Amino acid sequence: MDSRPIGIFDSGVGGLTVARAVIDLLPHESVIYFGDTARFPYGPRSQAQVRRFAEEIMDLLVAEDVKLAVVACNSASAAAFDELKAAYPLPVVEVIEPAVRAAVRLTRNRTVGLIGTEGTIGSGRYREAIEETYPLLTGVIGYLVGPDVFLVNSAEWTARSVFAELTRADLHAPYGARPQHRFLASGDPDDFRRLGGRFLGPEVGLVERRSAAVPARAEAS
Repeated sequence: MDSRPIGIFDSGVGGLTVARAVIDLLPHESVIYFGDTARFPYGPRSQAQVRRFAEEIMDLLVAEDVKLAVVACNSASAAAFDELKAAYPLPVVEVIEPAVRAAVRLTRNRTVGLIGTEGTIGSGRYREAIEETYPLLTGVIGYLVGPDVFLVNSAEWTARSVFAELTRADLHAPYGARPQHRFLASGDPDDFRRLGGRFLGPEVGLVERRSAAVPARAEAS
């Protein structure tokens, strides 16, 4: 049993859909969420720059003593997941592979559609994941494409991966634990709180302003 929090990060507030799914599936777990809103969006940035940002945020979460980290950003997952998993001594979960596993299992015609940023799609990570083996728009997309198309909610499948990793490593919080959720943002806390409430709901209360940037490092182009 381990009562330390789960760390979740994204370039903005979109990763709160993953936080919502984790909180719903694991109601006894505490969560620390970091939204890098000061440097949002990640999509148009280079892979090297996004990788550096992800490493800086991981350093911040490790300093907060999280027991597991979730890369809730597709761009960061595509650019940095393998490096983060190898470099840090804690379980790291991302959003690409769980969604791909679900899509491959559900598809009947071996065709999978993908909505993502240029950086995420251009990285090739989704294609690689498919060969090896989005939630706020679900209602609208489902209406447009009809009942014969399965929609894979990556947040739900990522939460299941978090559950599996906690089980594998025996890191679940004690049953009946009272969770404490914290929210950190590199940009304006008020903006984060206003937008975050639409994604997560009333759990978004006090938002702490924190920077993950390391000034001594040169800006990658």
